[in-house]
Amino acid sequence: MHRIFRFVWRDGRLPDLPIEWTELIAELGLRDGEARIASAEVKDALRRNTDEAIARGVFGVRRS
Repeated sequence: MHRIFRFVWRDGRLPDLPIEWTELIAELGLRDGEARIASAEVKDALRRNTDEAIARGVFGVRRS
């Protein structure tokens, strides 16, 4: 998590850009990062966590 936050907030990188995403998953040592993030299991977990955060009133969380 620390590396991801540094990547985005300290270094000003954008993990939603393909080249930057590739660099980030390489730095983290994630195998099959593209396939994993596109999996239904990961997407469902993100939706559940987002809905829970909204229900708890977490600032800055929204469902798109």
